[in-house]
Amino acid sequence: MKTKPHGTIHRPDRGLHHAARWPGRLWYFALLLLAAVPIGCDALFGDDDDRAAPVLQWYLPRPQAALQPPTPAIADGSAFVPMGSEIQRLDLETGQVQWRASLADVTEFNGELLTDANAVYAYERGRWLRAHALDDGRLLWHTPFENVRSRAFTQPLDDGAQIFVTLVDSVMVVRKSDGLARTLTRLPREASEGQTQGAHFAALDGEDGLCLPVIYNVPDGDRHGLVYHLDRNTGEIRWIRSLEPVEQNGVVFIQHPNACVDGGDVFGVVAGGRIVGFDKATGAVVWDFVPAWPEGFPIGPATSDGVRLYMGSAREKLYALDLSTGAVEWSTLTRGSFVDDLAVVRGEQVYINNGAFGEVWVMDRRSGRVQASFGPPSEYEDDFLSWIAVDEGYLVVLGFRNVYCYML
Repeated sequence: MKTKPHGTIHRPDRGLHHAARWPGRLWYFALLLLAAVPIGCDALFGDDDDRAAPVLQWYLPRPQAALQPPTPAIADGSAFVPMGSEIQRLDLETGQVQWRASLADVTEFNGELLTDANAVYAYERGRWLRAHALDDGRLLWHTPFENVRSRAFTQPLDDGAQIFVTLVDSVMVVRKSDGLARTLTRLPREASEGQTQGAHFAALDGEDGLCLPVIYNVPDGDRHGLVYHLDRNTGEIRWIRSLEPVEQNGVVFIQHPNACVDGGDVFGVVAGGRIVGFDKATGAVVWDFVPAWPEGFPIGPATSDGVRLYMGSAREKLYALDLSTGAVEWSTLTRGSFVDDLAVVRGEQVYINNGAFGEVWVMDRRSGRVQASFGPPSEYEDDFLSWIAVDEGYLVVLGFRNVYCYML
């Protein structure tokens, strides 16, 4: 079914790209001030970079709302893009709207999207999970979550047959075929009573494990966290570990784990000031990486290709760590802050949107060499805001004003 878009689809001249502009988000100013101090690097962008920007295929006006819009998704030759209170399926080649699915109980969708061969799954943080048919957008099922005390960001996980949702004090499992939900586990009382957030980035391994990094408040008021390794079939807790505080420049930073990635025999767990590799079987610390002060501190969320862990920092630096040893394979100095930005690994490239400057960086995943950096054409007076979707030879990202689709 084809429908008319709300705004005009623009097919710009090929090759348009621009130097990054100053961001419009005031909350980044403090982080950018940190970057004013000259610092060293292992790889610095410069004249030897291969900076060929990809082709801007089309762009489409979007409702201006959240400073951090949801992340789009790519599947079946289409981009699935949150547009206010609805999800739109857009043709990757033309930008034509193929269907719209209304999210009637929200004025602005503020969640995450997952896709498979049959459906697109929309998770409104802490409130509900629903499935829409991939071919025509019809609602397949809607599963609400009750008595949830927080709507902080959490990323749902898909194991093929089920979707795992981490809430404030529990983990829910939703069957993809019909939306039937069950509680996998509730966190121990000492953690759940003081917990402030669910696991931002949990991780499923290739067998039956679930790594769950949890932030909570202990009785003395300090902010701490625990890392749980669960059996994702039974909910049994296999081990629990904590991350020690980090002292940097005379200041002690409490470590609250916010991300976990699967690394074969280890889980790589990320906090603001350290990354720890835990042995999956025993929970023993295999390696412990503390980034240098001040250039690599604090660090942002992480992603993995199964061999390396990739993450950014508040001071312009991107890292790749060997997941088996914790050794830094490369670090590349760019510009701006990546403290809230998640990388995407596709093929031989790492893609990440620099939230501070509103531009996308593309790097070789093995060497860290910068292959491209680009933002919206300057005449659009826009900045990239969302995390990016990369697949099927296209890159899709949301800005303040528009949705942008690039051919890679």
